[in-house]
Amino acid sequence: MGSSDSHNAGRTTSILQAPIGRATTVVRAQELSERGIECGVRARRTYVKVTGNGGPDLRFTARPRGGSGTALVGDVIRADGASFEAHVRGGAGRELLVVKDGATVARVPVASDRFTYRFDGTGSGRWRLQLMLGALIETVSSPIWVEPGRGTVERSRC
Repeated sequence: MGSSDSHNAGRTTSILQAPIGRATTVVRAQELSERGIECGVRARRTYVKVTGNGGPDLRFTARPRGGSGTALVGDVIRADGASFEAHVRGGAGRELLVVKDGATVARVPVASDRFTYRFDGTGSGRWRLQLMLGALIETVSSPIWVEPGRGTVERSRC
C-alpha cells in the first residue's frame, strides 16, 4: 500500500520527502465495494501515486509471445517473452522507467499527457513501470510476471 514514512509531522524539507498521508494506492477492482477492493489488492492490480491523488495515472498490459490473451498488472504470463504496452495519463515532462527484476532496462521521456510506449521483453522476469519527475519517484506499478510456458496468461481469482 502507498504510504509515507515522514517524521516531520507533514512538513517537508526536500523534494525527496513526502508529507504524511500523501501517497495513494490505486486499485483496479471489478466492483466498488470492500470485497471488490480487497480482491483487486490480492490480485496485485495496484499502482502507487507517491505524491497523492493528483499524480499521473499508469496502465500496463502485456501479451504473451506465441500465445493469446492480455495480461494486466498482477498477472503471470507463461511464455518466453511478451509484448508490453504502457500508458501514462497526465505525465508530460516526466520520465518513464521500464524495470525488470529491479534493474532499469529503458528510460523514456513522456512527451504528452496521453502517452503510450510499446516494447518487447524476452526471458523470465518481473516487469514494472516507474514514473520519475526529476529525482522524485512519482508513480510505481505492481509487476507483470513472465515465466516459462506456452503462451498463456494466468489471472488471480478471488
